[in-house]
Amino acid sequence: MKALVPNEYDEKKVVISSLGIYELRGLARVLGIKSPTTKVRDELIEEILNVIDNGQIPASQISKKGRPFKQLANLDVILNSITGIKNKYKPLSYENIVVFNQEVPVFTLKSNSTEKMTGVLRNVNGVSYFIDLKSSKIVFVDEKTIQNFKIVGGDLLEVEAFKINDESQYFVKTVLKINCQDSSVYKSSEDYNVERIIPSQFLKFDNGSLLLGGRNIIFTNNQLFMCPNFKTILERLEKHNAFNIFVGFNLCFEDKFYIFSRKNFINFVTDYSDNTVQSYDRIIDAISFASRLISQSKNINLIVYDSANIIYDLDKKFKSDNGLDHELESILILKKLISLAFVGTNEQCVTVLTSINEKDKEDDFIKNEIIKVSNFFNENQF
Repeated sequence: MKALVPNEYDEKKVVISSLGIYELRGLARVLGIKSPTTKVRDELIEEILNVIDNGQIPASQISKKGRPFKQLANLDVILNSITGIKNKYKPLSYENIVVFNQEVPVFTLKSNSTEKMTGVLRNVNGVSYFIDLKSSKIVFVDEKTIQNFKIVGGDLLEVEAFKINDESQYFVKTVLKINCQDSSVYKSSEDYNVERIIPSQFLKFDNGSLLLGGRNIIFTNNQLFMCPNFKTILERLEKHNAFNIFVGFNLCFEDKFYIFSRKNFINFVTDYSDNTVQSYDRIIDAISFASRLISQSKNINLIVYDSANIIYDLDKKFKSDNGLDHELESILILKKLISLAFVGTNEQCVTVLTSINEKDKEDDFIKNEIIKVSNFFNENQF
């Protein structure tokens, strides 16, 4: 690893200074810094910068044998972004690229007014919180509320929350809904029934058939909002007692207005922008929520708007510059989403509907993964 030039040093310092104490300690271990748990935050930042600035990673600590330390889930991503090398301790997987906040909130003030906020619960190192789907603000949930309602990671919460400090963080005051159910009902009956969709019901459209009842994945050649039968598909889905989850990035005003006008849709979307971190958060929460519902034997219709756009947005998040050779992190996330079509029981409907266009067929990942899986189901189901 080469020593840093002045501009690179400043850039790395900003990144390292933004890390939490657990992340700093984990990074220090990998870089060979001795006794990271005994050092305060400023000392860790200074020593990490010194190691990177010198362009060499000490070998003594890396090769040392002894009790294994607990590996942080996001250490691979941090190490790669700062040093340009991959961590040798753990191969990359979906689980260890899911980067969650690891800091306990600091209560500097508490506002009197509350705001209604919605998001998918995350649990990290004893801290429970969610990212509001509308504003992307962090909302923390106390342990008593978690235990009282028996909520777990992946549950979709609608709450009233008050602001707790100057950094736009919030704390839950009242839980209104859990997984689209009134919280008082959910508290007394967590595993409520969802009527199964009859497997024989399916819908013909331009590029295949949509099976409403079994585990299935299909694709449309056109982007969904341009597909002439997409409105018919949505109307058909809305008539069934299932959770309709919509995932879409960089939506223009017209498309967002249209999808938000649908009834009984839970939307994980971003506005037309370059905020790739927000896109990353949305897709991780959508996968977590869908996985939670599937574990409760609920019926799912997961609509993924323009899968190519999603993987390109994730590439930006993981700083890909390889053209059609996508970042491994992006591929793993999209594969995790596609794999939801394969899970569940025979009594469930788990349907994943995604879209591509003709140009996307030139993309090796789209061609070899999404289209291959879609064709497999179309050929074997109909």
